[in-house]
Amino acid sequence: MKTELKLANALKYLMAKEPLDNISVKRLTDLCGIKRQTFYYHFRDIYDLLTWIFLNEDLSGNKPIEHWQEAVKTIIKYVENNKKFVQSTLSSAGSDLFKQFISSYLYACTLKIFAKADTKSIVTNDDKRLFVSYYVSGISSVIITWIEKGMKENDNYLISRLELLLDGFVNKA
Repeated sequence: MKTELKLANALKYLMAKEPLDNISVKRLTDLCGIKRQTFYYHFRDIYDLLTWIFLNEDLSGNKPIEHWQEAVKTIIKYVENNKKFVQSTLSSAGSDLFKQFISSYLYACTLKIFAKADTKSIVTNDDKRLFVSYYVSGISSVIITWIEKGMKENDNYLISRLELLLDGFVNKA
């Protein structure tokens, strides 16, 4: 296993048990059975490793996303599978990394969906990016609030609430 992946898995493991701020490079390297200097060969600090994790997470699994609901379900599934890690990230100085992670994923998926629906090229590329940014901002905010409030509602309820606002937004635009 690659060193970066070992360190990433170790950080996720530790963050599932305690806050990010309590985790040291020494604990990570001890858990991985590597020297501290090896960590610094790959990363500047723990936040650099956390960034690497979010840049290398594969949410889609090469499955094409056809609707924004699928993108949201994919994020929800990721959050549910990594609940403690995500909550620990959101309660740390690295919270913006997770927010950017889901926003980037939603933006890429939604822009593709929007472009595919605009078969006659009625909407300019600048307007597509503007509309998608607007909707992604709202969706991301709802997901973050859902996580921060303890993920009490199930994913179908969350998506049904978003559908009230978003259903048909591509066609309307």
